Amino acid sequence: MNYSKKMIAGWVLLIITAVLVVLYIFNDSIIASEWDDKRKAVNRAYQESMLVTADKTEPFVGAEPYVIVFGKDKLGKEMIVWVSETELHSEYAADGVTSEAVTDKIMANDPANRIIRITPGKMEDDYVWEVYYQRPQDSKTAHYYEYHRFADGTVLDTLQLGLTE
Repeated sequence: MNYSKKMIAGWVLLIITAVLVVLYIFNDSIIASEWDDKRKAVNRAYQESMLVTADKTEPFVGAEPYVIVFGKDKLGKEMIVWVSETELHSEYAADGVTSEAVTDKIMANDPANRIIRITPGKMEDDYVWEVYYQRPQDSKTAHYYEYHRFADGTVLDTLQLGLTE
């Protein structure tokens, strides 16, 4: 009896270890793929734009996925580069509205808004700031995506998602 309990415990331990190893390998492959996409986007931005240093990257998932690269040119001017499989577009940050200006606009519209995320993106033919925010509505919370043209801050579209408790 004691021998069979040890045998079962051994098999359980072996199965748990195997599952953990598989999960680790799966997770590592996903992370490696994401880092590889970011690395490729940064290298492409270096080659095809004036960018010489990259400070951070952010994903944008729209009609086409982009990696947004934030950095500087050789004179230290801040740049934003939109990199997708089919295109690369770069802008000096000073040539568009800032994320702070877009934030101020949304908060001026309703001080109860709570911004969750703001990132550059692309909507149809316009380079945009995509703002994901929420606002209390009755006893629930409404979630929104709002798109502001990067060049001048014009609101292009606002999408209201469902309400949550």
